[in-house]
Amino acid sequence: MRKAFLISILIFFHGIPAMAEDGRCNTITVKEGLVYKIKAALYKGTHIQLPERLMFPPQGGSDLWTIEGEGHHVMVQPNSSESQGERTSLTLVTQSNQALHFEIRRVDFAAADTCVVIKSAGKYFHVADGVAGATYQTPEEAENIALQQRIGELQKAIQDERALSTERIESVISKYRSMIYTGYKWSNGMGFKGSDLVTDVWDDGRFTFVRVKADHRGMLAAKAEIDDKEEILEYKTDSDYVYKISGIYPKFILIYGDKNEVTISRRDNGSNGVY
Repeated sequence: MRKAFLISILIFFHGIPAMAEDGRCNTITVKEGLVYKIKAALYKGTHIQLPERLMFPPQGGSDLWTIEGEGHHVMVQPNSSESQGERTSLTLVTQSNQALHFEIRRVDFAAADTCVVIKSAGKYFHVADGVAGATYQTPEEAENIALQQRIGELQKAIQDERALSTERIESVISKYRSMIYTGYKWSNGMGFKGSDLVTDVWDDGRFTFVRVKADHRGMLAAKAEIDDKEEILEYKTDSDYVYKISGIYPKFILIYGDKNEVTISRRDNGSNGVY
């Protein structure tokens, strides 16, 4: 029954343009606090056309009336000639949360309203104005659009922050690189284990780094003259085969084992950085 009744809505919907030659739909202009009266008859559905989509299914009516609605359209029709079904009430709530109240009375076939168009706030919804219906957004659709916009804004903010972070990192790296000094020279050392022990030496203005060959075994010690006194230098392993010594020295000595030594000298103590 419901399916057949909704099909009748579509048939009526497509048949409205042909009605223009025979008659006109009744028009109701929405005003606050009014109850609108509509006439309906047995075997003749009355079509109510709304300016906005329904938020909820039609509320009201009784078992003696058939009332179905979907989208912008509601069909009402009495289904009994009993006296209890002479009239009914109907409330329609649209997507803008506007409530429309109707009193529907059963009349003779010829006196019934074929169609009633609801007009509101200076705009007239009509089947021919399909574009207006197509551009209407339900609250859920509007919320989804707003959510998508917010997601887009957050994604852009994340991209901007990443770009800024990358720029900052590159700036720090560039500044760090400008402090790198590689102008060191060193002796080959003594003995089998000390020969060619050191492969690279550099500093960053605060620490001195010494890379040793991969087959190096055991721990090194480092010493230097500070204020005319020989002192053991503090260091730690920075990564594989790289020793990080606190401070910068014009010359220091690596001690490997009991007798092996490698002397490392800084060529230019006045330089702030050489690539």
